[in-house]
Amino acid sequence: MRNFKPIKDNQSEKFSEIKKMITVVDVTQEYLEYVICRLRKDDELEMICEFGENYFTPLMNICLSPNVKIMLDKDGFPIGLFGIREISSGLGIAEVCLLVTDDFKFHLKDFLIQAKEQINKWRKKYYRIENLVYKHNTKALRWLKILGFSLKEYDDKRMYFSLQGLRK
Repeated sequence: MRNFKPIKDNQSEKFSEIKKMITVVDVTQEYLEYVICRLRKDDELEMICEFGENYFTPLMNICLSPNVKIMLDKDGFPIGLFGIREISSGLGIAEVCLLVTDDFKFHLKDFLIQAKEQINKWRKKYYRIENLVYKHNTKALRWLKILGFSLKEYDDKRMYFSLQGLRK
């Protein structure tokens, strides 16, 4: 992988008005590669559970979406991705995702404050927001509960999570 150059602050939009600890930029292949190659161990296990050992290409294809954003730390280094994609055109059902590097732990509180605002916007647009999560990914399960998602057993490896939208 090429040497990574952090983004300059004037090229990004603010994600946190409070501490300006996280900024959000559109996904590029370079940022996405950076995050995927440095996933937290639990997120990596989740991707293996979902896509198998060769998860890199399918994950790249899914995450190169206009509704998925890369989160950068105050120094301009990617710490994760967060976004949503509609999975049933016209029915208003969307998948939400959060995949992060180990450095994300320093920004969790800031992320949760802003994520609640973003999820409320998505709830107005979608009938239901859902996805699957690796059942041993305790950190992801924790943030899902904090953000109001309900969880239930899906299979021996995964939990189903959902949040009812406000769209009728």
